[in-house]
Amino acid sequence: MFVYGTLCALMIIVEISGGLAAYVYRHDVHHELVSVLNKTITEQYGINNSTTAAIDTLQKGLHCCGAQSFEDWSSTVWSTSGIRGSNQVPDSCCKTVSRLCGVRDHPSNIYYTGCGESLGSLASTHLLLLGSVALTVALIQIFGVVFSCKLGKTMKNLED
Repeated sequence: MFVYGTLCALMIIVEISGGLAAYVYRHDVHHELVSVLNKTITEQYGINNSTTAAIDTLQKGLHCCGAQSFEDWSSTVWSTSGIRGSNQVPDSCCKTVSRLCGVRDHPSNIYYTGCGESLGSLASTHLLLLGSVALTVALIQIFGVVFSCKLGKTMKNLED
């Protein structure tokens, strides 16, 4: 029972560490998401079909455009290689998506906010939730450790 209690205590320490790490680093997630999203948009949009479809779905679903703003599209492979045609931004940035709606980059036509902000707040919310759940489970397991140690002590006393 003492070995079981010790193993449970080690698991609790790992869970608490994970919960605290999720809580401490939840704000850093935003910067990392924007960086990775900007790199993906810059290098792979219009080149890799699955990446293009994923970014289009993301922009349509979160009502955003680019990583930080719609201006991110001006320095992408999509923009400089001529894939874009006459579009200033992809059609998925438009408030009402239609073919060639990204020709005009006016606030009445496209979303000006970037997807990084929405993704960052979404991930931060989920990391806080995961951290809270891990800490709650760890607290419940502490009772198991205490009871296993108490049972081990009682069994030892009965043996004597």
